[in-house]
Amino acid sequence: MTAVSGVSYGAFIVPGLIMLALFTESLANASFGIFFPKFIGTIYEILSAPISYAEIVVAYVGAAASKSVVLGLVILTTASLFVTIKIQHPVLMVLFLLMTAINFSLFGFILGLWAKGWEQLQLIPTLVVTPLTFLGARSIRSACCHPRGAPSACSIPWCISSAASDGVFTERRT
Repeated sequence: MTAVSGVSYGAFIVPGLIMLALFTESLANASFGIFFPKFIGTIYEILSAPISYAEIVVAYVGAAASKSVVLGLVILTTASLFVTIKIQHPVLMVLFLLMTAINFSLFGFILGLWAKGWEQLQLIPTLVVTPLTFLGARSIRSACCHPRGAPSACSIPWCISSAASDGVFTERRT
């Protein structure tokens, strides 16, 4: 395989594979987890239980986020059997995975509450999240810098996310 900026192609795509799985699984697990009891009518049992709404949200989001983080770590472990992966900051990597999983799980939970049917449940993941995951860091990174070299105010979150995924997972430059 050819190298991309001094990194083998296999090692170069591993962070993208992990994040793709994390995005889709966090969103799908949380949205389906709350939508299905609502769909079959057992949500009233959950709502009548002696727990607060905050505990319900933490339980659903925590379950979806933990499952997707475990899946991401399984992908990382499996990929490391086939390619050499150098993780520069493992603690930051796990923190970044947790924050991303929690954010997308919260978004999935809101999506599951909003959806009235199966079509609405799949609308946002299919038409918004999946195309955004295929944009990749290269196209987002090109939007990070203003023509004069300074990032614009609206692109700073994209720049931080792109830089964090580059710096946390692997060194992509020589």
